[in-house]
Order: sequence, then structure tokens, then C-alpha cells
Amino acid sequence: MIVTFKNWEGIREYMVTATREKIDAIADAQREREEIRQRSKRIRLSYAETLVETHEKGKPNFPRATNAGYRGLFNMVTAQLVEYLGLNESQARRLRDHLGDLALTGITMYEALAKHDTLAFGEAFNDKQQADMTYEAAREILQIVKPRADRLKIDLVSGKPLLSQGEYSGSARAKLIE
Repeated sequence: MIVTFKNWEGIREYMVTATREKIDAIADAQREREEIRQRSKRIRLSYAETLVETHEKGKPNFPRATNAGYRGLFNMVTAQLVEYLGLNESQARRLRDHLGDLALTGITMYEALAKHDTLAFGEAFNDKQQADMTYEAAREILQIVKPRADRLKIDLVSGKPLLSQGEYSGSARAKLIE
């Protein structure tokens, strides 16, 4: 688009308008991301309640179920994700805040599926059975989110763009654009 101006005031007005539009777009994206995170939290709570309700002793092993889901979706457990993302101890406590939107969407989807499967079978499950159902749900969701990440050329975990083939330096972290 070619824009012509008659005077400096026209240039200033154009720049102000463009800046406002950019600020509005950023604010909209932040609101959308927050809505995704809030929706994810609600599903996570519902999934956790279902694990309690369907556990044979009413005390599920939440870390085991969480790691099973992460392993199914990312082929990593919590500690590996923390290391991969380069998070410190404080950041690690809020791991999901550091995942990309597609990763968070994938987690939300497998938690919803795992909840559905757990309720559908309607038994009292042990820790291993709950973890296995979560893992299987995550593997199913991987078939949806992995091709999308590949098509978008982003890292599934972080959501960051992948480097082109010629820019690869050999380290796992170098695959991502900082």
C-alpha cells in the first residue's frame, strides 16, 4: 500500500492511527490468551475433581497423571519441560504460563478427553489406570496439534518459531528463535 501525504500533519496522524491499531491488536491478543488460560483452568479443575471421584481410594496421584499427559503430548515429563524451556524454580511452579497457546490448548483437550473417558468407564481406578487413560488421551490429541505446529513452523511446547534448516547450530535450544 502506498500512502501519500500533503504535509507533516498527515504523516503524524497516520503514525498515531497505525500505533493505536497496533496497541489495540496487542490488547485483543492478550485478552484472547487470558480467555484460553481461564478456560484451561476450569477444565483442569474439572479433570482433577474427576480423578478424585473415580480413584479407588479417593486420593489420586496428580503428578503421575500430569506427567503421563505431558509424556503423551510432548514426550517429556514436567522436569524435562522445565529444563527444555529454561525455567528457574519460581517459573517452574507456573509451568503452564510458559507454554505456547497450542501446547496449552492440547493439554486442555487431553484433560477433557481423559475426564470423559474416566467417567464413561465408571469404575474405581488406581493411579496407573488413571495415568494410562490420560496418556492415551494425550496421544490422540498429539495427532491433531503436532501437524498444526509443523504447518505453522512453531515449536509445540513453547510456541516459538522454528529456525530454518540453514540456521541450525546443533543444540536443542538453538532450534527456537529467541
